[in-house]
Amino acid sequence: MTSTFSKAASAYRNVGLESRVSSSSGHELVTLLFEGFLERLQLAKLAIEVGDVSAKVRHFGKAIEILSEGLRTHLDLKAGGELAQNLDALYHYCSMRLLEANIKNDVALLLEVHGLIQPVAEAWKQNWVRNANQNSIEPTVVTSRSGSMQQHFKAFSSLAAYGNPSFAGV
Repeated sequence: MTSTFSKAASAYRNVGLESRVSSSSGHELVTLLFEGFLERLQLAKLAIEVGDVSAKVRHFGKAIEILSEGLRTHLDLKAGGELAQNLDALYHYCSMRLLEANIKNDVALLLEVHGLIQPVAEAWKQNWVRNANQNSIEPTVVTSRSGSMQQHFKAFSSLAAYGNPSFAGV
């Protein structure tokens, strides 16, 4: 019964996610990738804590895939300038740390990556306000509430960091 319920719930989530992805703008797609990445980190942490090796490997793998094939691959390094280059380096570093965390069952490394990506995801989500009349996006200043990053910053100077993302198949 649990297996049937689990499969049904998974199918329902997949349909809901596919609907969100197909009707989303590039900005919203990046937001979905960040949400999925952070969710996978939470699930990997839980899997380590309960000793579920299969789930741990699956969730770490998906988190790394989201970083490398979702967020990192779609950066526009030319148009995004220094910001895109910094994000590329951050995503690469986080991927390497997640590989190490997976091998060592190290929750501290996983939490390090969470602490690095959470403020970026938060800034991405909160720094852009869609202007309905002009269909443009305007930057705003946000204060990060995350750990050691208690500072004001303009995290994204333009959408050029991600170009015009299309995440079909991701």
